[in-house]
Amino acid sequence: MYKYQLIKRSLFFKMLLLLKIPIYLKRFIALRKKGVSYKRLFIDANIWTTRKLDYIHFPFATQIIDREHYASVIGAKNTISFRGSDVNVFPIFHNMSYNSFWKYISRVHCNSEELRDKLLHEHGLDSETFLEVIHPALREDYHTNERELSDLVSKRSYENEHFVTIGRLHWVKDYPLIFQALRKLKNEGIQFQYTIIGHGQEEEHLMFLAKELEIEKNINWVGVANSTDIIALLKRSTLYLQSSYAEGFSNSCLEAQSQGLQCVVTNVSGMRVCIQKDVGGVIVSDRDYNSFADAIKSLIHQSFETRRSKGLNTAIKVNELFTRENQKKLWLNFFTN
Repeated sequence: MYKYQLIKRSLFFKMLLLLKIPIYLKRFIALRKKGVSYKRLFIDANIWTTRKLDYIHFPFATQIIDREHYASVIGAKNTISFRGSDVNVFPIFHNMSYNSFWKYISRVHCNSEELRDKLLHEHGLDSETFLEVIHPALREDYHTNERELSDLVSKRSYENEHFVTIGRLHWVKDYPLIFQALRKLKNEGIQFQYTIIGHGQEEEHLMFLAKELEIEKNINWVGVANSTDIIALLKRSTLYLQSSYAEGFSNSCLEAQSQGLQCVVTNVSGMRVCIQKDVGGVIVSDRDYNSFADAIKSLIHQSFETRRSKGLNTAIKVNELFTRENQKKLWLNFFTN
């Protein structure tokens, strides 16, 4: 009942704005003429009833659908971010392209060079459109200074292999590829534990598959975890695994490297930048569990000294390159250049 009353009050307030402030009524009529539904207009009233905006920024490209006219009506410009799901997944499952939206967009951001190339060559983005590639940055709680990193890596034990993945339990993450690779390792007598941090609709399917492959006792299902617990798990792990069909840029992989972990990942968007060359791990070209298993073995069979050295080097590079300060400068340039 209380929620219903809040909705009623909110709708009443928005209607009152239309009557009291003529410019809002004018915008309302203009957007209705462009085919924007009443429902959408009331949901987004905080946007088109804002007195002055320079830009309307859409953090995900799919958010601009049915909102493409807002900027022109209120005298602003549309800017938009394209991430992995926007480019690699959504257009396929909705049988659409972004061609009809480019005329409404003044500036484009994407978080990897591969996504930029796809937008230009597969989705019709004009090469003259202002476009900036801005990679994600490490969150502050993942940043560690060099002395602390050295101490962390020197204490890491590789006597018992403990692999880890952070990601929702979704088909796009392709956990079955990792499971098949792990079964191969187990059949070869390699001892390990594997922790999955995340939850999602594929949980039952994956639990069933783990039992079918006889690796269920090797897997720890953590579910949702906060950053403090995730960092603690990364520090206790020895290798990070990721088998996604598609990514924009993997924040989780970046976070794993920041804690001195080498990674085994599939060759998808952003990984060639995310994985630090020669020290960050292995990018597996073939979507084949044998190749994935071989990549894991190539890293765990390195000497402890080599693994610690590469782990420290990749952690230092990631902490230096992917900072919030660097990201802020690029975003400032995006909106002011």
